[in-house]
Amino acid sequence: MMLLATFMLGAFIIHSVFTEDIDDDDDMGGGMLIPAQNPIQ
Repeated sequence: MMLLATFMLGAFIIHSVFTEDIDDDDDMGGGMLIPAQNPIQ
């Protein structure tokens, strides 16, 4: 069971290193880090 957990953790780490489909730029063109708008100014 420990071998399976080690294999799954290693596979997750290797997969996260090789995937580069992250859209995290913070401009207003879209992405995950767009700041929330405050309607009360």
